[in-house]
Amino acid sequence: MPTVTTTVTSACASGTTSTVTTTEASPDPVPAPVHVAAGQNAEEAAASAIEYPKNTKEVNCKFLAGLLGDGTEDAPVCGFRVTPVAAQGFQAESYFCELFYFEGTDEAKYPKTIVLKTTASGEAQLGLATMMSSYLKEATVYNTLPALLPIAMPKVYGAFGTVETCMLVLEDLRELGSLVDQNVGGTLADATNMITDMGKLHGKFMTSTLESTGSLLDEPWLATDAGKAKFIYPGAPLQSMYKACWPGIQDAWLESPLKHEAINPERYPDAIELCKIFASEGNKNDEMWNVIYAHLQSRPVRCLCHGDPRGDNSFRRADDGSIIWIDWQMAHTGSPGYELAHQNQQTFTVESGIAAAHEAMLPTYYETMAANATDVPNFKEIYSYEDMLYDYKLGHILYGTLVLFAIWDIMRDGKAALLPERSMIALDDMSERISFGLQRTNCLEIAKEIEAKAAAASK
Repeated sequence: MPTVTTTVTSACASGTTSTVTTTEASPDPVPAPVHVAAGQNAEEAAASAIEYPKNTKEVNCKFLAGLLGDGTEDAPVCGFRVTPVAAQGFQAESYFCELFYFEGTDEAKYPKTIVLKTTASGEAQLGLATMMSSYLKEATVYNTLPALLPIAMPKVYGAFGTVETCMLVLEDLRELGSLVDQNVGGTLADATNMITDMGKLHGKFMTSTLESTGSLLDEPWLATDAGKAKFIYPGAPLQSMYKACWPGIQDAWLESPLKHEAINPERYPDAIELCKIFASEGNKNDEMWNVIYAHLQSRPVRCLCHGDPRGDNSFRRADDGSIIWIDWQMAHTGSPGYELAHQNQQTFTVESGIAAAHEAMLPTYYETMAANATDVPNFKEIYSYEDMLYDYKLGHILYGTLVLFAIWDIMRDGKAALLPERSMIALDDMSERISFGLQRTNCLEIAKEIEAKAAAASK
């Protein structure tokens, strides 16, 4: 029986590597993989006996051969080599996997490389993923939605996940194009394609909270708070961080190697004042966030949200510029509009004018969404453009304050000097983009309304 020897290299978030040389024979057929069923809640998924490799060290030829086969026979995989993706995410680890096939194989039938997305090895990353059920969500998205989505995602060879572990085996998109590098900033064409895609996604999976039951959006792995829209980050745990960050932030920022325009009161006075409202010792942040949640929950429509539709999670095809969406680990049921603010803040630069141009396309987003909201024929009557625009501004507050305070916390503690250069640039650019967005959209007035309502609710 033919064999092949190959070197398998894996790396963890700390940068350490381990190399194992193995010799594997022709793979034996394996049973079809057991996927997480749609509708399975977190407890059921965690209790299920789902057998799959949790990291690259546990991956073998038999596992890959079963996934890459045609359903009647396994792929003739005789070896593979893994290398870590340069830009790792916050909740999982990703690897390129080069595949080797037995001599005589028609290799045109099989992929040369694939992507493995695995359980995080770092305690902090794993803790965040577990708290948000990110592994379960993303695996279920890839097992449930590919045939239903009106927008593109990678080909899925296998997707496994529980609350605490995952293994995704996906198409390697590098031959098709490249990531929309959010440090460089997306192009005007990217802005058009992204905002149109979000309109298609949100419209396709749009339901009325007053009339609909039993839809995809009610699935336990997507829905929160009895299926109604709720922002994916819980507000209360952030309260102490917000209050701790503000004292001394300006000194820490000015001493950092970053540009610090984002905290310049003369350039972005409204943005700074808004952040002070959320960081003030006199405010209870959980009550302010609850005001925002209550508003979003009161909307008569809800939709499927990607959760993190920014540049680094979008892949631009070289042939036609269209977008392939990756990293669905924060997918959730939500209100239309607000995740467009996150896309705006983290994808398009201020100086190019494209951040403002993206925002000017909101009417296109709304009309695309309305055209695709066939399950809600009275969509425009119950959810106006003005409603969407208000929720978009709430998104600037929700995502903006979250990211800004997290960044400033890094500045205050001096952690920025330990980060790679790319991360340093990202922190700087995101700070200015967010501050610019908060300033441009007049979010300060909305923040003051939220502050007043929270104060009244606390009496």
